[in-house]
Amino acid sequence: MNEVNPIFSKKYWFILLCFTLIKLWLVTGISLVGFGWADYDDRLFLNLASGFLKFLSGEQDKWLGTYNQLTLAKGPMYPLFIAISFISGLSLLMAQNILYIISGILLILVLREIIHSPFLLMIIYTIYIFNPEIEFRVMREGIYPALTILFFVGLIGCYVYRNENKQSILWAVFLGIILSIFWMTREEGILIIPSFIMIAGYLIFLAYKRFNFTKAFWGKSTIYLLLPLVILFGFIQLVSLVNKLHYESYAVVEFKSSSFLSAYGALLRVKHPHFKRYIPMPKDVQKTIYEISPSFKELEPFLEGTQRQHWEGISCQMCSDCCGDIGGGWFMWALRDAVAMAGYYTSGKIADTFYSKMAQEINTACKLELLQCYEERNTLIPPFREEYLPLFLKSLFQGINALISFKGTSQEINISSHSYGTTEESLDIFRYLTRENVAPLKPSYSEASSITLSGWAFTPAEKINLRIQSTNFQNINEVLPISLERIDSIDVYEYFLKNNHSLYENAKASRFNITSPCIKKCELVFYTQNTNLVLETINLENPDNRKRLNQDIPFYFYVDLITTPELLKYNSLIKQNNLGTIKINILQTIANFYYTVMPWLSYLGMGLYTLTMVYLLLSFHLNFLFVLNTAIFCAIIFRLSALSYIHITSFPTIIDPRYFASLYPLLIIFIILSIHTAYISWTEKHNMK
Repeated sequence: MNEVNPIFSKKYWFILLCFTLIKLWLVTGISLVGFGWADYDDRLFLNLASGFLKFLSGEQDKWLGTYNQLTLAKGPMYPLFIAISFISGLSLLMAQNILYIISGILLILVLREIIHSPFLLMIIYTIYIFNPEIEFRVMREGIYPALTILFFVGLIGCYVYRNENKQSILWAVFLGIILSIFWMTREEGILIIPSFIMIAGYLIFLAYKRFNFTKAFWGKSTIYLLLPLVILFGFIQLVSLVNKLHYESYAVVEFKSSSFLSAYGALLRVKHPHFKRYIPMPKDVQKTIYEISPSFKELEPFLEGTQRQHWEGISCQMCSDCCGDIGGGWFMWALRDAVAMAGYYTSGKIADTFYSKMAQEINTACKLELLQCYEERNTLIPPFREEYLPLFLKSLFQGINALISFKGTSQEINISSHSYGTTEESLDIFRYLTRENVAPLKPSYSEASSITLSGWAFTPAEKINLRIQSTNFQNINEVLPISLERIDSIDVYEYFLKNNHSLYENAKASRFNITSPCIKKCELVFYTQNTNLVLETINLENPDNRKRLNQDIPFYFYVDLITTPELLKYNSLIKQNNLGTIKINILQTIANFYYTVMPWLSYLGMGLYTLTMVYLLLSFHLNFLFVLNTAIFCAIIFRLSALSYIHITSFPTIIDPRYFASLYPLLIIFIILSIHTAYISWTEKHNMK
């Protein structure tokens, strides 16, 4: 039986408790940011959680709500986590942070059997829990980092208790359960399997050294390798069976179902006469397939017209290279929406039949050479092209730099964070299910009752006048009533005197405050007093829309502040929580420390890891900490590689700190273990001498 390290005393536990309470206190200052229009992300998770809660209460008979093209589009574990946090009475962000802290506690509990320095364990835990990457949206990244760490906790536990029969079985079961939850939270769970195989293989190697090929060896091998995978397989089949009973779809996630993959793969295998990166299905290729596949032809009314304009608009907004077509990151959603509009999402069986039929039609056309195609595929991944290789390496390098910079979404944490949506009612489900203080919507200028602009404006030769006029075609140039206040501005005069060395007398009275009740279809006009020439206009409905109309006359102006009564009320609401401001500022200070230190520590960790690897390989000696660190390194690289490939083929915004959420804690552990392993290796070498 492994004895608990007696050096890890109550004093250290008290310090860790204090750090934990401080972290929990700080995160209570963060408001949840709601995306009321995110039907495919934030709102989808909330809708599924709401469906599950209604199922538990008997209000409906489907376990995730009514069936449509989104019900089984993403893994069910995060919606279930939202429902569990709601039932427990915890707010969502607090539940996520508690899960993250629990994973950190379990991490040092298993590591203390290998690392016998309480001080080092305390450093690991402290740096881990104050990781500045904090998810404040309703996104799976809120629990994904904790699940990633719990997966490695399970692997470490299997190693620590490898010689204890009961404990080794319990840890293998724990690992299998965590692996199952991890697998069904996001769709790229397979990326963690190489790390699992690496450590399981090391454990089997240790069992071989101890037992050779005896019955005990095969028993241990079964526990380490097969038991977690059997549990994973069992969970996948269980959830698939539940979905089959409720929705007639035998899959955990329909994006991974054979019928959808075959249909999407068939579409992607059709060659493009004019290849354009990020566009898996250009307009001309779609039109060609319409003529070949009767099933795909049925979708034409729903992939064209206003629906196409909608997806093209989103694609163009997120990817400038996608303008005029539907980008790869959005085409799969457009396709599923079109199938739903065609009436095929009344049940999973009907949808599966449609996708299978479409795949068969396109693949048959490829065989008959009616279409020019690549090899048959059953995947969402676009076909590889030679020109992708340098782009992939460049993207991977960018991803590594972005990761070690540690600048995650915490940069956006500030007291003025606001939610997004059409109306405050669109955030009701966020407030209800998350039990959070949801940041309010930021009022738009077009919704305001009046607007005030403050700034300064002058020309060297003439005095400037201001007016508000209508841009409505029927009332064009109609001058509207305003409240105008002129203010002395010696500061503007002195600024130009200092920087331009010019005596601009008109700058001394250039400041203004102008208020108007007209915002919609109105503009602020700057014009000269004597010659009555219009110099500049500002659209009040969109103040960023400014037009310079006369370039011949020197004109200097600046708008310092634009306010509305609604915006003033919003800012007042934001500033009410002074304590929240203090917490945010502390979190930002901690984040700034990570931004400064972590890149250098990353270089140090990678250098020491490389030197240790060379030394251990040359000495034909491997220890578990090095194998563990290699598995962590592989998990980081595999995920970065997947993100990089998606970045260069489908979704140019995927190299984003939010998608690195699970990698930041892994990087922290990798750095510390690299330093510790290098120290141990150097000490052993020194002692041998």
